[in-house]
Amino acid sequence: MSKLIRLRVNSNDAWTRIRVPRQARPVLARPFQGGVIGGGSPEPPTAWDTYWEVPSNAVTGEETYLIRRGVLPGPTVPSPEQPPQETPSESGLSGATTFFAEDGAVFWIYRDLFGAGGNYPPN
Repeated sequence: MSKLIRLRVNSNDAWTRIRVPRQARPVLARPFQGGVIGGGSPEPPTAWDTYWEVPSNAVTGEETYLIRRGVLPGPTVPSPEQPPQETPSESGLSGATTFFAEDGAVFWIYRDLFGAGGNYPPN
């Protein structure tokens, strides 16, 4: 039987490391604001509850992931005479993938198969 776990992470725009069960995959993230989800505060959330699906046949143990907040790409206007140009959002780490929260927030995640996460601070 598969299971769903919750892992609270701090909202950082720099890479930090987290530990998750082996073979887990992220399925949802929700802002956490002082214990009130979606509290209506104009301030950006300082933490997020991330939810991870763990398959029933998962290998016992944990894996290291790197995670950081990202931004959605948006148009930039260099000058009034030039058309808007699309500004990409980049992870800054080869092999990272995107993960979206239910409110549209963007996370970059990277499964740290080769142990590079030791160079990043814990979340």
